[in-house]
Amino acid sequence: MLNRNVDSAFSETEQVAFHPGHLVPGIDFTNDPLLQGRLFSYTDTQLSRLGGPNFHELPINRGACPFHNFQRDGMHRMGINKGRVAYEPNTLANGSEFRIDGGENGFQSFGEAMESPKIRRRSPSFDDHFSQATLFWNSQSAAEKEHIIAAYQFELSKVEVPAIRQRIVDNLAHVDGRLARKVAEPLGISAPDARAAAGRSGFREAVTKQMVEAAPSLSMETAGGGIQTRRIAIVMAAGAELGAFKVVQQALLDAGATTKVVAAHLGTVASSSGQQVPVDHTFQNMPSVMFDAVLVPGGAAAAQLLLKDGAASHFVLEAFKHCKPLCLIGESAEILRRAGLLPEDGTSPAGVVVGTNEPTARLQLAQDFIAAIGKHRHWTRALIDEVAA
Repeated sequence: MLNRNVDSAFSETEQVAFHPGHLVPGIDFTNDPLLQGRLFSYTDTQLSRLGGPNFHELPINRGACPFHNFQRDGMHRMGINKGRVAYEPNTLANGSEFRIDGGENGFQSFGEAMESPKIRRRSPSFDDHFSQATLFWNSQSAAEKEHIIAAYQFELSKVEVPAIRQRIVDNLAHVDGRLARKVAEPLGISAPDARAAAGRSGFREAVTKQMVEAAPSLSMETAGGGIQTRRIAIVMAAGAELGAFKVVQQALLDAGATTKVVAAHLGTVASSSGQQVPVDHTFQNMPSVMFDAVLVPGGAAAAQLLLKDGAASHFVLEAFKHCKPLCLIGESAEILRRAGLLPEDGTSPAGVVVGTNEPTARLQLAQDFIAAIGKHRHWTRALIDEVAA
């Protein structure tokens, strides 16, 4: 079950042996040709990747519930089988190991009736390479589409051969004409070939149009609710006031998020009360892109140190530019105010929660910040060119 990040990249990622043929009884295979080929090829692949037939005994591949078979020996054998019986039926082990037969007591394949001749020919659906991409594109919000366009422009700008850039843009026209045109604009190449979006023999229009409308679940804007597993950066400097910060941090932890203190140096940072706060990361070794939101405690002395530290200001402004939620307590709001990002009328941009250290306001501050994190990104702040980050 994939329910967490791995603890050991090699043991849990490099050595994992996925195989479509490893199914629990009761699930059978379709006659899909690609699946049938993989049922064979995946075993051969794991034999080569993991050095022998016993890859299923590696901890990452071993079943949570013990299972017993008659497999013995071979390279990298990890289990130690006791007894001399490796076959069935047997007498020496009292028949204690046996297979369930394929009769009434065992799993049976569905008796599927076959009609018409079987021919060596691909289904027309094999020529549809773009419906899923079109579905994904159609499902994105306006801001998300701008991010996709910007990402393509950035990556293709590093391609040195104009003809290759042109071919990629022409290929994007199969997905969406506007996407291809917008990507092409700053790349010094022609607009995409109009024929690229026509598809092959009208297949896309005639067969798959109903498949590519939109699916709201594919957009991050529809994601919301809980904040479990979200990573929150706490930007800390000496002299920070911990009153409201502690309340907000505990609320984040109770909601399932994780918090990490980021400061100018490792070790500890002294708060306004003299308490030593352990530091997890520095601004240099852990950029804001590694976090989902940013919390900055209050305190006049701490705010002044952060304003004088370009790396700290960049950390906060970069998170703002990337539309991530921010919680600024007390004097720390000056970071955005000096950048001209907090209006004079006292309102705050979307996803920016500004609060005080007043005890009566701490719980509401925590609730507002959690609600902002639950929306993931606040796209109305996108493409703010004046932000120096």
